Amino acid sequence: MTRHPLTLRLADETGRTLWAETAPLSWSSAGTTQTLAQGSKEQFFGGGMQNGRFSHRDTTIGISRDYNWNEGGNPNAAPFYLSSNGYGVLRNTFASGDYTFAIPVRTTHEEQRFDAYYFVGDAREVIDGYTELTGRPAMLPMYALEFGDADCYLHNANRGERETLRDATAIAQGYTDHEMPLGWMLVNDGYGCGYEDLPETGGMLAGHGSELGLWTESDLTNQAYEVQSGVRVRKSDVAWVGPGYRFALDACEKSRDGIEQNSNDRATVLTIEGWAGTQRCAVTWSGDQSGSWDYIRWQIPTYAGATLSGQHAATGDVDGIFGGSAETYVRDLQWKMLLPGTYERRVVGVDVEGGVDQMGVSQVTAGDRGYPRAVGLLADVQAEQVTAEANLRRLPGRRTMSPDEIRHIVETLRDIKPCSATPTLSTRP
Repeated sequence: MTRHPLTLRLADETGRTLWAETAPLSWSSAGTTQTLAQGSKEQFFGGGMQNGRFSHRDTTIGISRDYNWNEGGNPNAAPFYLSSNGYGVLRNTFASGDYTFAIPVRTTHEEQRFDAYYFVGDAREVIDGYTELTGRPAMLPMYALEFGDADCYLHNANRGERETLRDATAIAQGYTDHEMPLGWMLVNDGYGCGYEDLPETGGMLAGHGSELGLWTESDLTNQAYEVQSGVRVRKSDVAWVGPGYRFALDACEKSRDGIEQNSNDRATVLTIEGWAGTQRCAVTWSGDQSGSWDYIRWQIPTYAGATLSGQHAATGDVDGIFGGSAETYVRDLQWKMLLPGTYERRVVGVDVEGGVDQMGVSQVTAGDRGYPRAVGLLADVQAEQVTAEANLRRLPGRRTMSPDEIRHIVETLRDIKPCSATPTLSTRP
C-alpha cells in the first residue's frame, strides 16, 4: 500500500507483483472504478459468457444483462475475471458494469461501493477458488450429456395444428430410426405454447430412454404436478428471467429445487442472463441466433471463454433457431459433440418430420452420424463405470454393456473421418 496517493498492490508469497493500482479507487455518480497497470504480456479472461470472445486484452466487455444474443453480446455475464499474471477478481455485486483491459485496466460497476474477492494462483486454482465461493458447478445427470430436442408440440401459430403426445412421439421415433441418442425433449418451447397429456408424454419419452422437459416464459406455479408427470428438465426464457441479476439467479435455483424437491432425481436447468453462481444450478445457453458458417466461427470462443468463468456446461442451439442450412447444421452438430451437451431447437418457420432434421434433410451420412452416436454410446459406458446411484442416476431402460458393444464403440470412433469443407449429406426420405 502507498499512502500518497492511496493505492494498493497485490503480490504472491515470493513478492512478485500480481497487480498494482495506478490510481486510487474512484467513486462517482456513475459508479466505482479500480484502475490497474496492464502487464506487457498480460492476458485477461472471464467476464462470464461473452459471445464471440474469450481473450479480452485491449478490449472492453460488458458485465450486465443486455439481451444481445449475437457476437459482441454478453448473455450470461459474471462480475469476475482472471489474469495470466496469476490472479482473479470477483466483484461482489449485482450491479451492472464494464471492464476495459487496456492501458490502464479499468473495472467499473454502477454502484457507490467496492467489495471484491481476490484469488491467487494459475487459472485452475483461481477458478477453483471462485467456484468454491460462488458454488461448485452442478453435476449433470447422464441424459443431459446426450442430445436434446426442443420445439412446441401443441397448437401454435408457427406450427399449426399439433398434439403434444402424438407429435412428440413422432419426433422421438425419428431419433430412434436414425440411431441418434435423444437424452431429453422440451415439448412446449415457444411463446404461448402449452402442453397436454403430460404424464403420457413423459412415459412415452421414458420408453425411448429420454427425459421430459418444459420451457417456461413465466413463473413456475405447477411444479409438483409437472415433476410427478416426469419433468426433469427446465429451460427458462428471457420473458421470465429477463430482469437478470439476482432475479435470474433466484429463478435458476427455483427451477432446480422444484425438480429435486418433488423427485429423487437431479435436475437439468438451462438458463439465460446468468450471473456469478449460475453454474451451481444451471447450464448457460447463448441465446436465440441464426445459423451460418460465421455463427459456427464465433460460437467456439464463446464456450471456451465461458468455462473460464466456471460455466462448465455452456452451450447453444445447433445451427441456431433462425436461418441455417443443411451444410451448416451438420458441421455445427459435429463440433458441438465436443461440448458437454447440446440440443436442437427446430428452425423457426420450417416444419420437419422425424428427429435430428432441419431444412428438409432427413439423414446425415453414416460417418457424420458417428459423432453423436459414438458420444452417446460413450456416455453409456461412463454411466456403467459409476456405481453410486445416489450420485449418478441411470436412464430408464439402460443396461450393462457387453465387451462386444464396447468394442463396437471403439471401432465406430476409429472409423470416423473428418468431413470435407462441404459435408456430404443424404437426402433420402
